[in-house]
Amino acid sequence: ALLAARFAVAAAHVLPPKRGRPVAFETPGGKLSEEACARAVLAGATRIVTKGMRYADGDEIRVRMMSRALAQKPGNDTLLYVPDDSSLSFAGAFGKAAKTLRDSGYCYDYVTSAVLTNEFGTSRYRTLFVPALTRSLPTPVFERLAKLAESGWTVLCEGGLPNAPGALRRDLSAKMKRGELRHGKGRFVAGSLRELVERPNPARRERLSGLAKVRMARFSARDGSWYFIHNPGKAAADLEGRFAGVGKVKSAVAMYVFSGRVDVLPAREDGTLRLTVPPTESLWAFVSPHRLKEER
Repeated sequence: ALLAARFAVAAAHVLPPKRGRPVAFETPGGKLSEEACARAVLAGATRIVTKGMRYADGDEIRVRMMSRALAQKPGNDTLLYVPDDSSLSFAGAFGKAAKTLRDSGYCYDYVTSAVLTNEFGTSRYRTLFVPALTRSLPTPVFERLAKLAESGWTVLCEGGLPNAPGALRRDLSAKMKRGELRHGKGRFVAGSLRELVERPNPARRERLSGLAKVRMARFSARDGSWYFIHNPGKAAADLEGRFAGVGKVKSAVAMYVFSGRVDVLPAREDGTLRLTVPPTESLWAFVSPHRLKEER
């Protein structure tokens, strides 16, 4: 369900403003669990509509969780291509790529052939990941990849340059040296899944220790970045490092959803931050490269 939800969110993020819209998750009624609410925010929801539900005692948790999401803008800057023969599951190369990108600190949206070959918003995105394919790409899709690379994108291709009918693919393949090809202002890079996630590219990759223990969504803000972080485990998760949304952190605030606690987090001189997420807790963290007004 979460994977299918992320497809809807990706459409809202990637499509041009006149077509892309904020995504609302609607439930048939009754109570909405904190876990379900957290999964909706992680998928990228900015609205939750529950038929017949009134916010009463105990619902302040869901209010705290969603009220911050209402005003957020997408912070993803990588696209993961969904092969035409993929199903809505984490099976196969697509699912492995999705999990590896997530655990490696990439904040990404899904993109399909239909979206790639039509107009879509590209201002935030400069990295496209193509998982290992079981069949050739349609020629229009491969031509679109070439145009994106020519305009400055980095196209990461698992297992090699994708097969596609036509002379363009043959020409580019012949020019590729040691798994890399400069094409216009950008490039194609081919290699194994692990090699690709470690290769330098324009994506703002989160390099935080402990990242695999939590689920995280990044949102853009005027003076920094908002992060929604959920710890589904039974033990506390420690995140430590530099948050890619801002680079060098000078100020940070954590708002714990379930307990309602608000903490000002001390940033280190080197711009890194240490953040502890209690078991089964969710929090909103705001990180900024500027000093908080309260500190001035």
